[in-house]
Amino acid sequence: MKEAHFSGSILVISKNRILLNHGYGYADRQKGIANTPRSLFGLASIQKSLTALMIFQQIKTGKISLDTTLDHYYPLLPDAKQITIHHLLTMSSGLLSSNRAIPRQVSDDDYILPAIEGAEQKYPLGSWHYSPVNYKILAGILQTVTGKTYSENFDQTFGKKFAFVSYKKFSSERYRTLSYYDLSERKPAGYDTKIMSNEIATGNVFTTCSNLYLYFRDLLTGGLLPPELVDQMFSTFGRSPYSCGVYPNRDYVRAHGYIFKYEPSIIISRNGQDAVIMLANAPVKGSWQRYAQEFYRELTFTNKIVKQ
Repeated sequence: MKEAHFSGSILVISKNRILLNHGYGYADRQKGIANTPRSLFGLASIQKSLTALMIFQQIKTGKISLDTTLDHYYPLLPDAKQITIHHLLTMSSGLLSSNRAIPRQVSDDDYILPAIEGAEQKYPLGSWHYSPVNYKILAGILQTVTGKTYSENFDQTFGKKFAFVSYKKFSSERYRTLSYYDLSERKPAGYDTKIMSNEIATGNVFTTCSNLYLYFRDLLTGGLLPPELVDQMFSTFGRSPYSCGVYPNRDYVRAHGYIFKYEPSIIISRNGQDAVIMLANAPVKGSWQRYAQEFYRELTFTNKIVKQ
């Protein structure tokens, strides 16, 4: 990765063993602080998997189901009687965010309802179009079902078991990183805290490689949900290639994100035994995701040869 000038941290797991756990480049270029395995990076859109897990916990209790329709919670939204929770999880609702302005003083949990009310039907029901508003609606449903804010649900679900860090606390963290516009720029890109607050449920927390691996490993191996619900989480629906924050494959799940020059990527086998996690704080032309995919192909190909 030195040849590619990667800036971030990488964790590679093979058959439950750590092959690589290393930082590259700098967390702070001006101060000369290097990235390490403990460095924190933006989780970006992969946070949608965490939101989906909290929804599935409510499915487990029987309070909602994949077939629950939107009209139970937001009857004024377009197609509310036809759009189901399953459509939202797979971004096949046809809904997109409108360009309606939301007051800048609205933030965090208070942002969810205005974002939901601004949803518009742009595409036919069942067609796949990536739009974060689907997960804002899921966050709103979660709040209604539990009687708690999204933040309270998040802390209760992940606070003791995993080390996801809120954007509010990130700036004071010892192992925080700065992001950069490119691989040579010394001035940090920074991020707008207002925009980050509005990414609630869809991408405003930070993580390390090891924490992200532990979350997905525990989820995939039944530590957070019964196996039958995990299978439902990571099964495609209709024409959507996407489900619950990831792009599922028969043998693995893949997730990727991008926010304020942070770029996280993860590919992990369905049994949690093989994984490549790359968390970057500077972009590359194209995407670091393709490097993660290449590493994973090489890793699993080697494992198959050894097994034979």
